Amino acid sequence: MGKDFNISKQLIYTLISTAVIGEIASIIRFCYISKSYHVIGTSKSWFGIMKDTSDYQWNAYQQNLWTIMLFQFFCLLGSFIIKKISNNQTQLKNLQYFNIIIGMMFSFVAMSFGVIFQFVVLMIFYILQKYLINFKYFVLSLWTFVMVFLYLNEILDGFNFKMVSNHLEILDQIQKEQQQIQWHRLFNLVLLRIISFSLDHYWAVQEIEKNQIKHISALNSEQNYQDLVKQRQELPEYNLFAYLAYIYYAPLFITGPTVTFNAFNAQLKQKQQANKNIKDVIIYVLRVYILNLLTFEIFLHICYPNAISNLKENNHIWQSLSFYDFHVMSFVNLIFIWYKFMIIWRISRAWALIDGIDVPENMNRCIYNNYNFSGFWRSWHRSFNQWLIRYLYIPLGGSKYKALNIWIVFLFVAFWHDFKADLFFWALLICLALLPEMAAMYFFNKEKYYDYWWFKYVVAVAAGFQIEVMSLANFIGFGQGKDCLNHIYEKYFNLDCMIIFILVAIFRNGSGVILGLYVRQKEERTKKIKKY
Repeated sequence: MGKDFNISKQLIYTLISTAVIGEIASIIRFCYISKSYHVIGTSKSWFGIMKDTSDYQWNAYQQNLWTIMLFQFFCLLGSFIIKKISNNQTQLKNLQYFNIIIGMMFSFVAMSFGVIFQFVVLMIFYILQKYLINFKYFVLSLWTFVMVFLYLNEILDGFNFKMVSNHLEILDQIQKEQQQIQWHRLFNLVLLRIISFSLDHYWAVQEIEKNQIKHISALNSEQNYQDLVKQRQELPEYNLFAYLAYIYYAPLFITGPTVTFNAFNAQLKQKQQANKNIKDVIIYVLRVYILNLLTFEIFLHICYPNAISNLKENNHIWQSLSFYDFHVMSFVNLIFIWYKFMIIWRISRAWALIDGIDVPENMNRCIYNNYNFSGFWRSWHRSFNQWLIRYLYIPLGGSKYKALNIWIVFLFVAFWHDFKADLFFWALLICLALLPEMAAMYFFNKEKYYDYWWFKYVVAVAAGFQIEVMSLANFIGFGQGKDCLNHIYEKYFNLDCMIIFILVAIFRNGSGVILGLYVRQKEERTKKIKKY
C-alpha cells in the first residue's frame, strides 16, 4: 500500500469543523485588523470597497491581463496554423522561427530597449557554452559565470546605454518610460533556461564521448514530463535557433513555470501530447481564469495582507499586534504570496498546455497539504525545485551529501532572488529548520510507523510547527527583514507567546494538515493524481 496514514472518515468529519473554524476565524480576525486601521497601499475598487493594491508585481500583471490574453489568442492561433501547414520534417524549424519572432516581440513590449541588453547577454552565454563545451571544467566555469553575472546584475542594477556612450542616454529615458518590467529583474528566470540548455548540451556530449549512446525514441503518450527531461536530444539540435526558441517561448517567458530544454525541444518537434485531453485542459483553463482570479480579487478586497506586512508606512500596525494577531497576519501574508504566484504560474501553464507543451505544475498542493519543509518547497515552486535537483543538487552529490548540499542550494536560491542580507537570513532559517527534519525523517521514514495510530498526530504537530516557521521565515525574508526578527525576539519571546504558538500549531494547523494527509491517502489508494 505504501505510505498510508490510515485516517478514518470519522476523524476527518471531526477535524473538518476544527480546521474550517480555525481558518475562518483567522481570516475574519485579519479582516477586522485590516479594516480597523487606515492602511497605506489600498485604494477604492469594487462598489467603493478598499482593495490592497500595494503589490507592484500583481498590479502590473493585472492591469495588463487583457492585453496578455489577447496576445495569447493570436500566439495560439499562429502556432496552430504553423502546425497545420507543417509536416514532421519542417514543424520543428517552423515553430522555432515562430517562437523566436513572437518571443522577441513580446520581450520588446515588456522591456522596451532593454531587450537589446538581454539579447547580448544571451549570445555571450551561448558562445561560451558552444566553445567551452569540451572543456574539462565546463560545469564549474558555467556556474562561475552565472554567479558573477548575478552579482554584477545586482550591484549595477542592470546595464544601461549610458555605460556604452553618453549619446545613447536618450534610449535609457525611452526605456524607462515604456518598459513594463526591467529586463534585469526578469533575467534571473532566463538564466535558468541558459543553464538548462548549456548543461543538457554538455551531458549529451559527455554521453556520446563515453560511448553511452542511447536510441532516442519518439515521444509517445506514455512518456511523462520527467521522461522527457532525461531524454537527450540529437547533438545538432543544440543549436542557436533551438536555444533562442527555448529562451523566448512566449507562454513561459515572463513568469515560467521552468521547463528544461530537453523536455521543451522533445515536445516541440513532435505532434504534441499535452493537449490531447481537451476536456481536462478546458476545465483547467476555466478554473484558472474564472475561479482563481475571482476568489483572489475577493480576498484582496476583504483584507490587506501585503500592504500591512510589507509597506514600512504600515509598520506601526503589525508592531502593535498581539502575538496571535501577528501569527494570523504572517500566515495570511503567506496565503497572499501563495495565491498570487499560483495564479500567475497557472495562467502561463494554461497557455503552454493549450499550445501543446506540458510543464510542471507549481503549487500543486495547498499549504496544509505539505507536512514537512522539503515537501513544502517541492510543491511551492515545483518546476524550480525540479530544476535545482537536476542541475545543482544531483551534480553536487545528491542525497549522499544532503546535509551539506541544502546550504549551497538554498544560498543559491536566495542570491538568485536578490543579493540581500534579508534573503541570506531567510536561507539560513530554512536550512536550520531542515536539519532536524532530515534527522527525524531518517528515523521515522519506515513503513511500520504508518500503522501506529499516533503517528499521524505526530506528523500533524510537526507540520503545524513547519507552517508557523515558514510563515515567519517568509515574513522576515520577503517582508520586513531583520527588523522583524528583532521585534519577534523583543516582544514575543516569552512563555505566553510560546503557548499560543504551540496551541495554534497543534489545533489549527494540525487539523488542516491531517485533512491534507487524508487527500494524499486517497491519492495513494486510488492512484489518481490529477495531471492538470
